[in-house]
Amino acid sequence: MTMTPRIAAPKRRLASLLWRIAALALAALIWSRAEVVEPSGGEPLWAFRTKGAVELSPIARDGAVYAASQNGDIYALDAKSGEPLWEYDGADPFSLALWRGILYIGSYQNSVYALDAASGELVWEWERRASGGAFSVSASDTAVYAGSRYGVVYALNAASGDLAWKYETESEALAYPTAAGGMVYAGSDGGGVYALYAASGELAWEYKTRAATSPPTVSGGMVYFGSDDAYVYALDAETGELAWRYYTFGIATRSPAVMDGVVYSSSFHDGLYALDAESGALIWRYKPERPWESFAATAVDGVVYAGSRDDYIYALDAKTGELTWRYGVYGDATSAPAAVGGVVYAASRDSYVYAL
Repeated sequence: MTMTPRIAAPKRRLASLLWRIAALALAALIWSRAEVVEPSGGEPLWAFRTKGAVELSPIARDGAVYAASQNGDIYALDAKSGEPLWEYDGADPFSLALWRGILYIGSYQNSVYALDAASGELVWEWERRASGGAFSVSASDTAVYAGSRYGVVYALNAASGDLAWKYETESEALAYPTAAGGMVYAGSDGGGVYALYAASGELAWEYKTRAATSPPTVSGGMVYFGSDDAYVYALDAETGELAWRYYTFGIATRSPAVMDGVVYSSSFHDGLYALDAESGALIWRYKPERPWESFAATAVDGVVYAGSRDDYIYALDAKTGELTWRYGVYGDATSAPAAVGGVVYAASRDSYVYAL
């Protein structure tokens, strides 16, 4: 199936205007739920309504915000105004990665797409010749790494999409790769983390635990990940040896964020933890009034931003864990916000992408 980007055109201005009017009406209701605990942040700049629930984390870079909705569309929005730059139909996205002007899409359709980030034009498409599957993607200078639902990690040439190598894990479960420092670290639903040499796909080391259901975070020579055994793990990136682990009283299945020597990791129904990156010691824990699922957090410039199933987006002081502000939406905010240039870009299952 051939797909082309759908660019805003004059003949659709009336439909676009009606769509924006409806979006603004709902946005007015949503904005009324903003609660500023301290007089900074949390004020809406714009809200863009997509055509389906938004569960993936938005990506903000070079004046644009990229988001994906569950109806299968990819959106590029102007970061300042929220106006659409382009829209790509039918990719059915499971994951997004942006690298050097190319937006890579891991799809539920057993495919990986590469789009020109500026225009939305298709650069290449790679399809796995088998039924079923979804791909989690990570990108580097020379390759795109895609973890499949069947426990296989694929390396694709970044320029052409040609297959360079593949590695089959021991489990027929989704693999979540992260590319860093000439290595690919893949968490697996089937249990544990695999470290592969990025150039060859050969196994460097393997650490066994229960399901690691998100891409690991690599920082300062360490690999951090959460598991459904309720532990947050820190491994030596070179050897795979365990440095520490911390028990969180709930399933820890989202990628941790790392900033200034602190690891921020959420836990199913048990809040957000701040752990010392070197020792794993607890620094603080934040638990909202209503329990939240284990959602990914973003840490930028002394603030930790996180979304929750309680329909709020949170901003917490990174040092103390104190609530700075929270912003109410009308749907689960289950992905990590992006924070660039003093603006927080967040998404929700209410179909909106927000700039705060």
